[in-house]
Amino acid sequence: MQLLYTRLAHRLKGLARPFVRMHVVQTPGQPISRVFGRDRGLSIDRWWIDRYFERHASERTGRGLEVGGTEYLRAWFPKMQAHHLEFADDGTPDCVVCDLQVGNPAHAASFDLLIATQVFNFIYEPRVAIGHAAALLAPGGVMLGSVGGISQISRFDADRWGHYQSFTPQCIERMLREHFAEASVESFGNVDTACAFLHGLAAEEVDRELLTQHDRDYPAFVCFRAVKG
Repeated sequence: MQLLYTRLAHRLKGLARPFVRMHVVQTPGQPISRVFGRDRGLSIDRWWIDRYFERHASERTGRGLEVGGTEYLRAWFPKMQAHHLEFADDGTPDCVVCDLQVGNPAHAASFDLLIATQVFNFIYEPRVAIGHAAALLAPGGVMLGSVGGISQISRFDADRWGHYQSFTPQCIERMLREHFAEASVESFGNVDTACAFLHGLAAEEVDRELLTQHDRDYPAFVCFRAVKG
């Protein structure tokens, strides 16, 4: 076990800047962070999401809906009317109440864009939830989002509503195509960044060159775009 830890630590020295610039204390068999590096900086998965949304940002108009907030809508689709989807009414006029596991017919075909980042990992029946997500969109509407692949468990989510799924690109694409006319997926990660992500290193601690190199056999993270027919 000590030899395995020594080899892993040696490998991490080549990809994580803190191992070069400063001393980092790590207990063998334990991650550096159990909250995806958010206690150290920007999480690696959020860095990948930002790069993906940069390429899909637009000046499109219409009604936009984002699960759990409006951060990405306001940052990348500023001309859209921003609404946020929640489990329960939070008292704001832009709140749309909907449990994607159950659906909400009252809002069927109401939106032109739905953003669902890091949602379907935490739903017990993601195929059902994706169908309900599609039902919220008008014809031609787009869903943009992401799911985790090679990842630690999100303990925060697991203890509240469950962390049920990890996805491969093939899996999420097949589920999307059951409900959308078009679907494309993009995987992020390689053997080194997958290790860094599992350890909980922050994006600032990993060489940018490594973060932009992706190996389809190591999908630490998957982003998708789906269009409703």
